[in-house]
Amino acid sequence: MTGPNQHHIPRFLQRGFGTRQSRRRRIWVYRKSTIPTECAINCIGSDDFFYSNLSESGDDILDKKITLLEGEISLRLHHLKKCEEQEIIDSKISATIFLHLTMRTAHLRSTMAYAFKNMITKLSERVITLDFLESQFGFDRGSPTPSFKEVVRENIDAVPELKNSPLPIDVLERIAFHLARENFSEILVERQPFIHGALELLASRVSLIAREGHNKALESLDNETPHLAFLEELNWRVIGSPAPGLILPDCVGISIDDRGETSPYGLPDQDRVCGVLLPISSDRLLVGAKGDFAIDGSFDVNRALSSCADDYFLAADDHEAFRMLCSEIKSKAKIRINNAIDDAIHDAYDLQNGDSISAGTKLDSDRYDGNHEIGPINFSISISGDDDHVNLEMLGEIVRDLIFRLSKTFSLTSIAGISIASNYLEAVRAVETDLDKEPPAETADECVGIGVARNLNVRREGSIKSYIVFRYEALTGLLSNTVDEVSAAEFLVAAQIAEAAWASGLRKILQELSSKEEWGYYDAWVFDNTFPLIIKYLSVRSASRIIYAYEGVQDSLQIANSAMEHMISVVTDARLDYRIHGNLDKLLDTALPKILLCLLSVANLAAHIHAAEEHGDHNPLEEPVFNKYGLSRWFQLISTDLAEIERRSGRWTSLDEFLKLNTHFERIMWHLGMIPWQEESSIRIELPIGVDVAKLLEIQNIDTKVENGT
Repeated sequence: MTGPNQHHIPRFLQRGFGTRQSRRRRIWVYRKSTIPTECAINCIGSDDFFYSNLSESGDDILDKKITLLEGEISLRLHHLKKCEEQEIIDSKISATIFLHLTMRTAHLRSTMAYAFKNMITKLSERVITLDFLESQFGFDRGSPTPSFKEVVRENIDAVPELKNSPLPIDVLERIAFHLARENFSEILVERQPFIHGALELLASRVSLIAREGHNKALESLDNETPHLAFLEELNWRVIGSPAPGLILPDCVGISIDDRGETSPYGLPDQDRVCGVLLPISSDRLLVGAKGDFAIDGSFDVNRALSSCADDYFLAADDHEAFRMLCSEIKSKAKIRINNAIDDAIHDAYDLQNGDSISAGTKLDSDRYDGNHEIGPINFSISISGDDDHVNLEMLGEIVRDLIFRLSKTFSLTSIAGISIASNYLEAVRAVETDLDKEPPAETADECVGIGVARNLNVRREGSIKSYIVFRYEALTGLLSNTVDEVSAAEFLVAAQIAEAAWASGLRKILQELSSKEEWGYYDAWVFDNTFPLIIKYLSVRSASRIIYAYEGVQDSLQIANSAMEHMISVVTDARLDYRIHGNLDKLLDTALPKILLCLLSVANLAAHIHAAEEHGDHNPLEEPVFNKYGLSRWFQLISTDLAEIERRSGRWTSLDEFLKLNTHFERIMWHLGMIPWQEESSIRIELPIGVDVAKLLEIQNIDTKVENGT
């Protein structure tokens, strides 16, 4: 099967329905409302790169894995075809064959895509106002509502490849919710554009999502799963079929429930299934039965098989009886999904009495509003540089005067000291933090930009404070006669002073909120990586209201572009190394700082853009790198969420208002091929192998050529 033409209905199965005249190389294809056609088996039940596409995902390893499984499945199926009628078959062999053949079909993949798309369609039909949609989905709060979760879970249960995914359901919910929220935000402007645009947007993505989910399920075909365990409990036998013979639907196998209704296998509740049917040739039917279930003489097998087909069925002859069955093609999978979604929406969403949403817990103490007493500068300011003594003293006086002016807006009590040094990196490393588990202080990689300022957490007199280090050259603009240079340097000082004040103030708020709400282990781990984003955004926005840096947007864009490119490059290489050494801690030690640096640059850019808009500057961004990686809508979403946190400043009432940012850290990890979640009392991170298969194969080929001297 390896190669571009990959069969989702294997050729070894189709040959059991091939025409005798062609020596089983051709087969008749029947579709609804069209004339039957005879086609080569190589051309039916297949698509180019159905499982693997080296130019996109490089997951050729899945295609090879299925090919290896085919050898054993094909041999066992060949023996089944030779069994006597009503012969009892080994349940493990039968279950393995049945699951392999039904799980890999395009019918199953298209059913999954249809389920997601139709769910959104049905939900959109019930929407009256945008506010209703936002509140019902939880888009306004950044977390899915119980109703949204219920609908998602019901649809996950209806799709075997999602239900059998190794990812926990709550992880699938978070991924689905964030992607939905990210893509809907672009079109939540007017009601009608939202309804039509959302469907169009999701329609362009569901095929890819379905492919990835389907392939994920296929990777575990040879593993123990609930479906395999259920099938192994059935009683299996082979029965014959009279002329003109059996047909093979595009879903391959079907099930019969306790009401006598038939469906493509995997759709009905497993508890209600009484039997399963799989035609293995034109004259042999594999039947799995629960208990004393049996097919009686009145049961029309071909009618049941054709009614479960979505697009076509296959047969060995052009026969009038088969032509008549074309009208029976009913796409039962879609019918069942429509009914399930209708029932779920009806139960979950009552337009007259929608689910109530808690307003959160109000703080008992006064809300933080940044008010403080103006006092003297009670910390040292040291300056060292390669300049003459006069300029050093002059710069020192200007900085002290600027800080005093800033103290009218920002509290200075959280500042432990300030250093202004030419040897910036050495000055950063020289700061004594007196903190346990605090990693050595470093600056950003030069490929991202030259570090100009850094706030370091230090412990002084039992409290966490900020020690600020500036690069001397970055502040020499304060000595300039050019307004823009002076403003840029003043803004840099203001932003760092604001960062110290915001960090101290928000820590107090979070401590108070934490005493009233439960702080989850996983949420705390993620928030350690998102808290700095909030501080960065708030400090830049606050500083820009005092001193506006006109070039801030373009400078920030350049840094954000470089940080994202650097992150993707470094983390991709580190992830490839992980495939060899298997040390997850080593991977995270490399990846997390790069992710944080990227997210900080994004928060900085968002703050500068909003500051520019506030000052009447609306110049568009020049080629943001987010567009290159399909993250432009994500950038708009994180910008909106950061702005909402600032808008609520002084009126925060719940941890959820801050934890809303956690999904953005997760979103970037997903983009980098890492899926984190909490497993009991530890953090687990899944790294799907398909992300790196193409590169690993390329490396392997290079190594082979080197060994061979070619």
